[in-house]
Amino acid sequence: MIQALVIDDQEINCILVKGLLENFFPDRIRPYATSNLAEALELITTLQPELLFLDISMPEMDGFELLQHVRKQQKAEVIFVTAHDAFALDAFDHQAIGYITKPIVSEKFVRTVSRAIELIHQKTNTGLVETLKKAIITSGNNQDKRITLTSQKGLTFVDPAHILYCESSGNYTTFFLVNREQIVVSKQIGSFVSKLESHSIIRVHDRYLVNLQHVTSYIRGNGGLLVLINGKEVPVSVRRKNDLLHFFDE
Repeated sequence: MIQALVIDDQEINCILVKGLLENFFPDRIRPYATSNLAEALELITTLQPELLFLDISMPEMDGFELLQHVRKQQKAEVIFVTAHDAFALDAFDHQAIGYITKPIVSEKFVRTVSRAIELIHQKTNTGLVETLKKAIITSGNNQDKRITLTSQKGLTFVDPAHILYCESSGNYTTFFLVNREQIVVSKQIGSFVSKLESHSIIRVHDRYLVNLQHVTSYIRGNGGLLVLINGKEVPVSVRRKNDLLHFFDE
């Protein structure tokens, strides 16, 4: 559960945003709210919230000043919720991940908060991955030869030799393994190219990476097709065809 804190000098706005969080994200966010600055500063220290909802125009300390104070203690993600749209550029200069104007439109609210949740989980998983990698290397076993894939289910450690191919779909990449398992990762396929090419897994198309150790044949064509051991036919782009054939010649 993500700890979230709503700070607004108008209590009715605190109640509204807290209620929206409880209604739309009951299993993902634990929200707290306050309209009192002193209490807000205390809650920031005790709760260490990962997500802040800040008003900008507040009498004792505006949202930007409060954010500067918060970031002396921690790095929380921030969504500004304000009646004015004139501060949007300033908000993003302060590295806010969302800017919602009042009256709040629920659809935009849900989209913005969902994006914040995904970002926070990615940061958390990245930290966990690095910790696990260090532990694996320190332990002296051979698990560090595997790659780590982060999906909604958690972390999966995969031997590159067990990867058949990877397929891109926008900002997501699906890994297809020899045991027929599929792992969907919320990263673009390009981020895996340099990591996998030393394992003979190369990019043959804008949408595909293929493990050449599992290729049974190449069908000639404009770009051609690679046939894998499971019968899957993967297209080869015209501009990558010569590089692929050169690899086979070697």
